[in-house]
Parts: sequence; structure tokens; C-alpha cells
Amino acid sequence: MTESDNSRAAALYSSLARRSRIRLWWRRRAKTWASGVAIGAIAVTAFVVAVSLPRLEYHAVSGQVRCMSGKPVVGVWVHDSIPVTGGFAELLPIPSDPSVAVYIYRRVRGPEYSVSVGCGGTSHDWGIGIHSGSVPGTLSDFECFDDLHKPGGGTCRATYVAGSGGRTS
Repeated sequence: MTESDNSRAAALYSSLARRSRIRLWWRRRAKTWASGVAIGAIAVTAFVVAVSLPRLEYHAVSGQVRCMSGKPVVGVWVHDSIPVTGGFAELLPIPSDPSVAVYIYRRVRGPEYSVSVGCGGTSHDWGIGIHSGSVPGTLSDFECFDDLHKPGGGTCRATYVAGSGGRTS
């Protein structure tokens, strides 16, 4: 090999090395850029999902419950239409008629709710627990037929639902 061959080889090697360095530099930038774009896309997606989800805010429900046998109302559990939510309602008994009480529950999230009413017994050990069907709105009265030996026994039916125009059947 001559001196000129060596210098051409060195120039070619230098040129290849320079091209490789440039490619490596661009690859590193591309990886950094791609990572940034991916993180940005995830952040934008999370923001869009968070903004577009409906806000589930609490609202209060209330009304009257009556144990038709004359036994006292000892508890009311409000079942929310959103699964795994609900709780005991605040009870305000009517002193002149213990079989009637006003209930208030302030943490309903869904559009409908139902109640379980304890008739007789104590607030910790209900004599009988009766369940209603779901009702819409925020104000509903229930009659609970707690005598299991009579027709319709073991059910609560809504007698008034706010927004339904008054009394129900």
C-alpha cells in the first residue's frame, strides 16, 4: 500500500466514523423525542378522559317511611344505584306515631335509590328488614308491609316520588 492509499483509507474511515457518529447522535435524539411524545400523549389522554368523565356529585334524599303493622321504624338503609355505595339514613321519628319516621341521607351519587327499612326490634337488631324497589328523584315516601302473613307482606312501596306528579298507585 502506498502513502496515498493509506491517506484515502484514513479519510474513508474518518468519513465513516463521522457518519456513524452523526447517525448515533440522531438515533439518540429520536429516542429522546419518541419518549417525550409518548409521555405527552399519555398525559393528554389522561387529561381528556378526566375532563370528559361525568362528575359524580352527592345529593340528599329524604321522605317518610311507615311500618304498616304499627311497629316502630328502627332504621333505614339507603341503597344507591351506583354499586357498593349507600349507608344508614338519619332518622327523625314522629313522637305521636313511632311507626312513621322521616329519613334523610346526604350521600347519594346515582340517579335512583332504594331503601331497606327496619320495623320493630332495635337499631342494631331489626325485627324485620323490608326492601323497596328503586325510585328516581330526591323525595320519596314509602309504606312498608312488614306483616309477612298478609298479602304484599315483606315489601315497601313508594307512595310519593317527587317529580312524578304526586301519589303513586
